[in-house]
Amino acid sequence: WYNVPVVKAYDTLGANLLLNGQPGYPSLAGKFALIMRGGNITFSQKADYCQRAGAIGVIIVNQKNGGTIGMAPTTPYSTNTTIPVIIISREDGAPRSAPCRRE
Repeated sequence: WYNVPVVKAYDTLGANLLLNGQPGYPSLAGKFALIMRGGNITFSQKADYCQRAGAIGVIIVNQKNGGTIGMAPTTPYSTNTTIPVIIISREDGAPRSAPCRRE
């Protein structure tokens, strides 16, 4: 997992199937997807959409200050997801998301 590229997921909230890999959007194939928490979408749904787009891992950035929260799986999306998923704080995620915006 060292030196694996991180790519911003488009739709950044994961409310819809991702556009990554389509013309004009960076591919997630073999990369970690960086996606924001929020949008009334479950963590499992975000992970499923990232996996479908080819990601090998998901980094969810909390949209609120103050650290992280626990993530619980939700069906049916959690039964399909086989890639690792982590959540990081807004404070840690902001510096990582800025370079991804330029891709």
